[in-house]
Amino acid sequence: MSRSQCLEAQEGDRLRSSSPSVVEGNAESRLIQTLQDYANRLDNSSRPEFDLLVVDINDRVIANESMSMMSIVTVSAYKLMDYIVRHPEQREAVQEMNLGDWGTVRDLFVVGAKVKAETVESVISNTVPVSFILDNR
Repeated sequence: MSRSQCLEAQEGDRLRSSSPSVVEGNAESRLIQTLQDYANRLDNSSRPEFDLLVVDINDRVIANESMSMMSIVTVSAYKLMDYIVRHPEQREAVQEMNLGDWGTVRDLFVVGAKVKAETVESVISNTVPVSFILDNR
């Protein structure tokens, strides 16, 4: 592994381990505050749907006490990703939003994808025997 790959891996680990700080505090979380600031800059045609997204992420995800912090991070990232897929004209602006000194929404997407991949890998390794995987290559 090259030095730059090591540094990227370390940064990825830092982002993952500190990602819960982005969603802590419900409506006062860095994520919700950043999304509300962005919503305030949108025009009247784009704002209502984005406001609904912010309310959904806050009320149904971040405030959900039965979800783990990493699940909250992952679901929040996926809801934002779904939004920019439907609104490609806002993709760059949303991805580049800074979440305080933690990172950007794009970093949140990366963390969400890594957590989801780890979950899938864990489920596969716990349910499918290794010999089955190796025998069926």
